[in-house]
Amino acid sequence: MSKSHITPGKLVATGSIVPELHYSPYLRDWWIFSKEKTQEKQTYYPIPLRLGLEIIIQLNNNPFIICIVRNVHSSLQPGYICEGKGQSSGINTSASAAITSVYQSVFGSKTKYAGLSYLGIDQPETAQKLLEGVIFRPFVVEVENITVFVSCLVKSLLNI
Repeated sequence: MSKSHITPGKLVATGSIVPELHYSPYLRDWWIFSKEKTQEKQTYYPIPLRLGLEIIIQLNNNPFIICIVRNVHSSLQPGYICEGKGQSSGINTSASAAITSVYQSVFGSKTKYAGLSYLGIDQPETAQKLLEGVIFRPFVVEVENITVFVSCLVKSLLNI
């Protein structure tokens, strides 16, 4: 299906930053890293997938709402619900599965969608709203062929 049938997502609700999710061992599931390329290098900036985040997208001129909730199988990982035209996906492990299941149910097609890319989370205005009030952003440091993911900084109280 061509992208002309898809309108990028519009933020409905920003949701909440939850420290036990966004700064835990599962934080990699609660942040996406959008790429920004300059002439010198490519940098990544983090965007949080907030609990309760709601985005509306248009698929074939029909509104579909995607909401991020806790996953039923692991409450420390995100779950995704898609609703549209009276149908609900229930909680899925990916935005793709949630959107695809409702779309296929509504339109009776076998079309599949690659979830997060359609949500528009990396659009500058949306990303800025999702970053409001965020105290710490995980980051990536690249040195030659080594990539280090920094998820937290801790001040040591030990005198060494």
